[in-house]
Amino acid sequence: MPAVSNANKAADALGTVLRAVQTAIAALLIEPDHERTLAHATAFLQAFGPIVVGWIWLCQAIFVEYSLGTELEETEKAFLIGRRRVARLCRIPG
Repeated sequence: MPAVSNANKAADALGTVLRAVQTAIAALLIEPDHERTLAHATAFLQAFGPIVVGWIWLCQAIFVEYSLGTELEETEKAFLIGRRRVARLCRIPG
């Protein structure tokens, strides 16, 4: 099942990036200077945004693959195939 394999790879990539973010958060939490901690808040939020979007598209891709295994009308199938193509465009930075 290549689709499951692709979803697993995407989930692994997402997990790797999320662990890196958790490490950064842990480092920030031990910083005693709160102003210094907040100095990079914008950069943190900009880095975290793609993780959220990647997670959403991963959920969409899993749903699409599941749904394509069921009986569908041609229009529904075409819509889901289009969704799958868009999900493939979403890449998790890492």
